Amino acid sequence: MHLKHRAAFYHAEKAIRYLETCDAFASEMPLENLAGIGQNNSFWLPNGTSLQTYLSADKYDKIRKILLKAFSIDLQFFHRFRPFLLTSVIADKVLIPGHEQSLDQFLWDHAATVGKKMGGLETQEEQMEIMEKIPLPLQIRMLKNIARNPNRYRRQIIQMARLYEQGLTQRLYQSSKRQLGGLKRILLYDRNLLMSERMISSLKEQTTFAAVGAAHLFGSKGILRLLKHRGYRVSPVH
Repeated sequence: MHLKHRAAFYHAEKAIRYLETCDAFASEMPLENLAGIGQNNSFWLPNGTSLQTYLSADKYDKIRKILLKAFSIDLQFFHRFRPFLLTSVIADKVLIPGHEQSLDQFLWDHAATVGKKMGGLETQEEQMEIMEKIPLPLQIRMLKNIARNPNRYRRQIIQMARLYEQGLTQRLYQSSKRQLGGLKRILLYDRNLLMSERMISSLKEQTTFAAVGAAHLFGSKGILRLLKHRGYRVSPVH
């Protein structure tokens, strides 16, 4: 899970042991030089627009008040950003951080410290392009749905963290797939194919520790199945 919450770090010590036995480390994207990435145009609403462009004044004020009360998030600070980004901001608010870094960054920094060959399974540019592929009307509808029932959304986030902490990652995948709805291909399936191919390219050259979001692993189009289809043996670590 791309979070600072303690649940994300439940297996971190075990992961570190295996990371240190490998030649290379790959996260979803390279995590160095992230300063200023928030200024990337892909994060911003197009053509200088803001949320007020897509919402009536009354609807915007209503959603702003709900998010402020439910999550202590002031929409005024995010009104120029694509609404999909708010899902990560809300998750960080709901799940109190137990660490200064997200799990991704923690593993990246440790791998760099112990001298591993570093890389990403996607480029920063490719991840930014994904944001642009998510239809804007769908993002607006998602924002409205969160505001319509913030307690339900809070429960969903907490439940996913619990599933991760308990090692029930297949159930976490199923939950993620349901919540993504029509975005499954953009956010999971297409990326799974790309990341598995790059993982295989790395594996042909050296032993590689690859760290990806848990929802990318499972299902008929998940990374584990794609690796098996390419002749790799995949075994869980208990």
